[in-house]
Amino acid sequence: MLRHSLRFAVASVICAASLSIHAQTTCSGTRLLTVGGPLRLDLEGFLPGVADSTGRMTVIDVSRPALTRYAAPSVLFEYVFPDSRPIQIQFAAVQVDNGQTYRIIDQEPTYQISPSTGVPAGNAEVRQIVFEHPLVFDSGQMLATIVRAASGTQPGLVFYNSSSPQGVLVGGVDLGQAGSATLSNFTSVPRGAAAAVVQGTIDCAAIPAGELFIPVVGDTQGLAHYSTDVSLYAGRSFAGPLTVNWTVRDRTRNPNSTTLITGSASTVSTSNSTDSVGTLSGLPPSYLGSMTLTFPGYNGRYKTNDTLRLSDDAIATARITARILLGETGSSINGVSCERIGHMIAVPFHVTANHRVNVGIASAQLNSCGIFKPSTAVVARVNTGQDVIIAMPAETIQLDNITGANSSLADAVGLTDGVVYITVTDEASRIVAYSSLLDNTSQSATLTYGTVVR
Repeated sequence: MLRHSLRFAVASVICAASLSIHAQTTCSGTRLLTVGGPLRLDLEGFLPGVADSTGRMTVIDVSRPALTRYAAPSVLFEYVFPDSRPIQIQFAAVQVDNGQTYRIIDQEPTYQISPSTGVPAGNAEVRQIVFEHPLVFDSGQMLATIVRAASGTQPGLVFYNSSSPQGVLVGGVDLGQAGSATLSNFTSVPRGAAAAVVQGTIDCAAIPAGELFIPVVGDTQGLAHYSTDVSLYAGRSFAGPLTVNWTVRDRTRNPNSTTLITGSASTVSTSNSTDSVGTLSGLPPSYLGSMTLTFPGYNGRYKTNDTLRLSDDAIATARITARILLGETGSSINGVSCERIGHMIAVPFHVTANHRVNVGIASAQLNSCGIFKPSTAVVARVNTGQDVIIAMPAETIQLDNITGANSSLADAVGLTDGVVYITVTDEASRIVAYSSLLDNTSQSATLTYGTVVR
């Protein structure tokens, strides 16, 4: 582990430049955006090991892509020099092709940096490099950091534990020389964040609005009649009354494609310091699918010093009620932001007597998360069983009674316990998945999110 006091001592080199940025709380005119990072000087850092004995390493931050097209003039990073020799470091904008290949789109020249005078070997240093030319990112592209350490040493780029399950990719490969590399060259570091971040200023009008994603809402007749109420809570990062635009991706009108149903709602708060509470009105009759909630008035997502996520500031809860002869029962599921959406989801299940388990999968284009393509098919397997391709043309699907005789997952039939692993077929897309344990008599259900594996 790296010690807090060492990082605080060297962090002062960037404080003067950062304080004026931290004071910015609303987007008026332009806003500083970042790709990669952020630096977390308040946390313990760690140095990951890499297999390449030459000390070359490429780190790709897949959890914090560019939200829009912009140019980054500088980079901040944290590095530990094991001795007095200099290292080479290079930064690039990369995109993923065909879900398997990470390719450089724009790159900086190689910079050589040496330890600071008076800083003992093994201590972390925070450095800033102003690029010779701005590093240009398009929407969805990611930051790659290429380190060429001194002979006989491992790269010293600092990592932090992160709340983002996507984490980073780390490989003993020199992406700057190769130009591209396949996913097989990298190892995923879930919930890891590399201490390297590029910054750029863009017009506020180009920033996507914050979004929450609810994988299942509906008003439909099944074994019982289900209907959905969506309630909202918004914290103090919203200015004035909360405005929300909602989009339902219905799959009942045409199961082979999404039918978009849109609307908007607002809640009233007496001042900027008052939290907002409300329930969406105007939801349509007879629909089933996912819902995206867009918050054009949200400020917190783009504060440069903000460590919160939209899902910390705004909560959308879908209460799904079942009306049957025995009365009314219900379940609920919360909307999620970028941190609960991934490339692979693990959904554990445990079936009790007189119950059944459904597994739901949903995807969507979410500009605020850098997800510009929804999944229309996924690969599912149960435990270590066979892969099954699941078509999902309407961007959502529910696999009913997965342990029953007519299950679409044959390896789950008759099981009491197990795990369903669901993976995208296109790495440009991401998914959410959940399990729903239903009582066969009352139709009461408990919905639980799966865990992001990658």
